[in-house]
Parts: sequence; C-alpha cells; structure tokens
Amino acid sequence: MKLARARGQGISGNQIHHIIEQRLWRSNPALKRLFQTVDDIPGVSLSRAQHQAFTSAWRNMFPYSNQAGHIARPTLEQIVRAAEQIYAGHPQYLKAIYLALL
Repeated sequence: MKLARARGQGISGNQIHHIIEQRLWRSNPALKRLFQTVDDIPGVSLSRAQHQAFTSAWRNMFPYSNQAGHIARPTLEQIVRAAEQIYAGHPQYLKAIYLALL
C-alpha cells in the first residue's frame, strides 16, 4: 500500500491510518520536532478493518489514560520498538518511520 500524508479520506472509502498514532505525537516532544503537525506523520489508506486492527495494536502497546498500563509520556525509543512489533509484517511502514527519524 502506498504511503502518503495522513490527511482526509483514503482511496475508495478507506480510512487514512497514521503510522504513528496521533496521541503519541501529542505526548512526545521529539515527535513534535520531527513532525510539525499530525498531518505530517506518514499515513496509509486502509480498510476500516485494517485500520481498526492497527489502532487496537497501538492501544495494546500504549493503553489509553483510563486503562491499566498507561504510559503518560512514552519515549521515542518505546514508540519505535512498539512500531517494530506492530508493523513486523509491513516493512514499508517501518521504513517510513525510520526515514522520518533520520
């Protein structure tokens, strides 16, 4: 699937998935320096089911503030390690994250 800026709707009614969750960007100063806005985070057009699967995977790694195990300010290293697990089968997504971190 093609990576693009995460803005608007995906192709053919799909949804745009930020390859790094918006809420992690909001809580991490290093990500805010790398990406000026949330829409600068690379995104990919996914079906609703695929989008939900990745969102759930991120939620499992970094539970929401009202859930047990919540990390208020995950480090960039923690985020990258989580991405490596979440996108293990999608090397193009990992490559986009690595390139953004250079």
